[in-house]
Parts: sequence; structure tokens; C-alpha cells
Amino acid sequence: MSIKKRIAIISLTALVGVFVVTGLAIHLGAPTIKASNIETYHNQIASNAPIEIAFSQLMDRASVESSFKTFPQMGGRFSWNLNTMTFYPEERFAIGQMYTITVSADAKNILGKPLGDDVVLTFLVVDPPTISLAVPKGETNVDSKITVMFNRPMVPLTTLSTLEAQDLQVSLTPATEGKFKWISTRVLQFIPKTTLHYSSKYSVKILPGFQSTDGV
Repeated sequence: MSIKKRIAIISLTALVGVFVVTGLAIHLGAPTIKASNIETYHNQIASNAPIEIAFSQLMDRASVESSFKTFPQMGGRFSWNLNTMTFYPEERFAIGQMYTITVSADAKNILGKPLGDDVVLTFLVVDPPTISLAVPKGETNVDSKITVMFNRPMVPLTTLSTLEAQDLQVSLTPATEGKFKWISTRVLQFIPKTTLHYSSKYSVKILPGFQSTDGV
């Protein structure tokens, strides 16, 4: 093996070692909850929304899930993306009901360090966003655009390019090539690339997780 290759391998090994040591050092202290959609959306959650909690460190998932409690009690399932846990209730939250989420001090990081203190989050359940108007209705031309109006502002006032680039939790049936475009904070329009399908009945559906600007 050449000297250059040996130096490159040594340098790469050292770099990996630095990353490993740094990563472990981060987890030597007690973990914390750094964010949740409950706090982000000012303690209001839609009845069909999941609960998302982001930790400051990578966590021992089993310990976190066992330390997670809801009041009133609700069953559900968990999913993870790195240090973020999402709880999907097995049934919708009751509109108008106050709920309490507790993550007990027993939740631990990957090195076994506990939270240290119980974390309690409360939220009020509110109506999810709904479609108040959709046009066209009935028969229409195949070159028509589909316009949907929501019952509350769904996106912030921002540039058109940003609005167009956002991922949308909306489905259009039957699937048609084209793009969605916000023309106001409450009005969404689908513009087909060519035309709509002939002799087809179209429907627009809001998917779980589609939230308004106030988190509902």
C-alpha cells in the first residue's frame, strides 16, 4: 500500500473517531424535549392530527414509548425519525376536550441517561380544516382548473414560489399530471399539465397532517 493511501486511511479513521467521540459526548448529559407540535401550534391540535415530540438527543425508543402517557388515556402507535417520535392515536381526539401528554423522567437516551423530570404538555382539540367550496361542480370542460377554498387560512403570506414548492397533504382522484398552486392563503388551485380526464368524476381529499397556519 502506498504512503498516500495509508495517510488517507489514517485520516479517515481519525475523522470517524472524532465524530463517534463527539456524538457520544453529546449523550453524556441528560436529554430534554426541545420541541413538540403542541407547543409549536400554541396548545391546539386538530382532532385528526398526531403528536410529535423532538428530543435533544437520540433516545432509547422503548423507554420513551413506555414513559409516554395520555390523559384521558388513549391507545395508539409510535413511529420514529432519528430523535423525533410521533404518536398516532388509534382514534380521533375528541373535539373540545383538553388532553394532557406526560413523558415521565424514566425516558432515557441511548446511553441510559434519563430525562430527570417529568415533562407535561396540554392541548385543546379543535376542528380540523375543511373544504368550504370546490369548483367546478357538475360537468365542466376538460381544460378547466380545479379550485378549492378552505374554511381558514392554510398557508402564511409569503412569496408565490415558496407556496408552490410546499408539499401538500391533499389528494386528487383520479390522478392527473399537473401542479397545485396557492392563489391566496385559503384558496388552492390545481392546474392540469394538459387537460383533465374525459368522462371522469374528480374528488379532492384532505389527508391527515394537513394543517392550517395556526396548527389546526
